[in-house]
Amino acid sequence: MAPESILDGHFGSPSDLYALGVTLYRAVEGRPPFEPGQPLTEDALRSRAPLRAAHAGYLDTVLGGLLERDPARRLDIPEARRRLQAVERLSRPAWVG
Repeated sequence: MAPESILDGHFGSPSDLYALGVTLYRAVEGRPPFEPGQPLTEDALRSRAPLRAAHAGYLDTVLGGLLERDPARRLDIPEARRRLQAVERLSRPAWVG
């Protein structure tokens, strides 16, 4: 769940995009984006940064934007779509066309 959902009870597109970032991170890295075993205190939710994705490649900027703690600074839907489409173009082998 997005930090704002846990701390303030705010749900909506920004929190859904945060969840997408967590899901993509886990799919790419095989683990959650935060140190395992850290307690989910209010301070941790407000200040902890996600771990750097070692295998993300072009997805790195997408993950960083989706996992932004501040929902006002998090990627919005059009920008997330634009970046994901750019990753798709950059990652497609030349022979696919």
